[in-house]
Amino acid sequence: MWMNRKEYRRRLEGCWLGKSIGGTLGQPFEGVRGVLDIHGYTQDLSDGAEANDDLDLQLVWLLAVEKYGRGVDAGILAEYWLDFIHPNWSEYGVCKNNLRMGMPPPLSGGVCNLHAASNGAWIRSEIWACLAPGQPELAARYAIEDASVDHAGEGVYAAAFCAALESAAFVRSEPDQLIDIALSHVPESCGVARAVASVRASRAGGLSWKEARRELLLVEPDAFGHRMEGDPDTRMPMDDKDYVFPRFKRDKPASASRRETLTIPGRAGATGSRSVEVEHVRSGATIQDRPRRSNAPAR
Repeated sequence: MWMNRKEYRRRLEGCWLGKSIGGTLGQPFEGVRGVLDIHGYTQDLSDGAEANDDLDLQLVWLLAVEKYGRGVDAGILAEYWLDFIHPNWSEYGVCKNNLRMGMPPPLSGGVCNLHAASNGAWIRSEIWACLAPGQPELAARYAIEDASVDHAGEGVYAAAFCAALESAAFVRSEPDQLIDIALSHVPESCGVARAVASVRASRAGGLSWKEARRELLLVEPDAFGHRMEGDPDTRMPMDDKDYVFPRFKRDKPASASRRETLTIPGRAGATGSRSVEVEHVRSGATIQDRPRRSNAPAR
């Protein structure tokens, strides 16, 4: 497919708008693992959307590209992490701490990093696709350079997968073809590839999206984290619970799946709140343990 400047700009704006919408929609549920049946925004947006680091980081990377052009790499991005990125939560703090101790990428993303396989890299991958439209191999290469600063393993594979798919989507529109292109940039045995295979199998089997989501959480139980009761800002991988929960002097959670109603408060000064029902699917759950369809609509 040939693409002129006008068409490129249209698709670029669509990418940015879609990213903004998705990031705002999901922001109240960051770190929540389960089946989320969401119908529209659940937070007060009367003053506009809140800042989103998934977008802001990409603007910092754009500054780096404007200065260094095609020569931008993990080492340059690591310098921008230390100069421009102020938060120290999760993998952000780990990578900056490693960098300050003299560990360059990819060591900065892999050493002592419980969040190495988290979502933090692939959710900022659009910038590389937008800078390399129709060139998935190039987009994936830059995404790997980016992700290796604060992630490792699956966290890097996911970034390469998404960047390649997004880049190819500038010139192709067939979903299965786009997925195949993206899969060609990650190891066949990695968790990302297994997750994609699970979803494809669910679709071929006629499962609903909720059933497919539950199946995915059972096939690939690792996730961005779990919001622990009483400690909403703590996010750890599910398979690390033997290590994590003793550190926080809490009992390990039961292995059974469960339902939970999350209450999303309004912004400061706003009245009212909204509730959303979430189904948590624990690793190790059997077919009989899987939560059934909930008839209660999200409010």
